[in-house]
Amino acid sequence: MFGRASAFDEAMNEQMVEPSRVEVKGTIAIAPRGWDLAWIGLAAVGLRVGLIFLCLTVFEMNFQRFMAERDGASFMAYARMLLGQDVQLAEYDYRVFPGYPALLAAGSLTGASMPAVALAINLVSVGLAAVFAAMLFQNKWIGWAMAVLTPSYLMFSSHAMGEPANLALMLGGLLLAVQARGWTAVIIGGALLGYAGLIRPVACFAVAGFMVWAARSCLKTAQRRGQTPVLLEDAQKGDRPHSFEMAS
Repeated sequence: MFGRASAFDEAMNEQMVEPSRVEVKGTIAIAPRGWDLAWIGLAAVGLRVGLIFLCLTVFEMNFQRFMAERDGASFMAYARMLLGQDVQLAEYDYRVFPGYPALLAAGSLTGASMPAVALAINLVSVGLAAVFAAMLFQNKWIGWAMAVLTPSYLMFSSHAMGEPANLALMLGGLLLAVQARGWTAVIIGGALLGYAGLIRPVACFAVAGFMVWAARSCLKTAQRRGQTPVLLEDAQKGDRPHSFEMAS
């Protein structure tokens, strides 16, 4: 396993995109450069800041009430309970998952108010999610789409909601796993995906998608080399697979 490169390792290396211009079905997809990523992240954050400013000034909404819209009140109440505060949660509040309230509780230890912590987490998350999407797909237009679309996501990510953090963790985990040069990055990516599942269980679909992608990449690499993955040989023999090591 350690003496030779595994099919998984080779598949990871072959999927790494080095050039800045990649052919995609006869068209040119422009991979993001450093300044592209910076503008994408700033645009994602700036849109939310502008939307919040508009609601607070033009519509004269209270900041705390604005952040508590939709599921925001439930998330913040759950976070206060995690901090040991005397909060009576309604049965309705228990429907939310603990991942995002745990982030709010941790951020509140700095002394900032819960709505301010929620805003800070969301602004950082929307910027990272857009940047990670551009890097993962090696296409700046996907990053721009994540930054400015859709209207419902723009609104949800402006309140104390878990979607932005969930997306940032999922895309960050996938980026590490897909572009990993070693198992350390894969493990860290898996941990990020695992925590994303504590925010919203839909992260399981990202994990399933990565597993399918990794299996197909291993099989394609094996077919090009004219070899059979040990994983398949073990399955044919009824043995428990131990690794993706290639059989000679």
